[in-house]
Amino acid sequence: DVANILTLPSENKDESLSVLMPVRNGEATLVAALADIAAGLKEHDELLVINDGSSDQTPEILELLSEQIPQLRVETTDGVGLVEALNLGIREATWPWIARADADDRYPAARLPVQRVARASGVAAVTGDYQVVGPARPTVIPCALGSKFVGLSLLHPQRFPHPGVLFHHDAVVEAGG
Repeated sequence: DVANILTLPSENKDESLSVLMPVRNGEATLVAALADIAAGLKEHDELLVINDGSSDQTPEILELLSEQIPQLRVETTDGVGLVEALNLGIREATWPWIARADADDRYPAARLPVQRVARASGVAAVTGDYQVVGPARPTVIPCALGSKFVGLSLLHPQRFPHPGVLFHHDAVVEAGG
């Protein structure tokens, strides 16, 4: 029952998470993506944006938004690429649970609250279905859990949406980043 899942106990720091969002030249989509994510943040959460060498208005947008989103923290690189930007974010994240996000995606309000509840001892990652929205009608892509969905992965290779995953820091570091 989604209503029960979304009824969360009062926050304590042990429930906090870091949201990791790399961006390079994201001025066209960054504000909407950050607004979506910020709507699901709690007081002690962190929204860690890695500005990976942007040459557009991204730095100025991040500076303005940091005044409106107290959880926002920005790290800047000279353009090291996505993988290195993500690994930097993993090293810099404050909390052991890290939610991935992309600056050109949109996120439902329930994403972080539902994933927050799904964390448990022994769990390395939490994911879910995602929706592709484009010129054609929106398409819901189920995540790759269960043999039926693994088989569907042969038809559609993106079955575990990276920017929709909540993962435990230690599991990713153990796997090599």
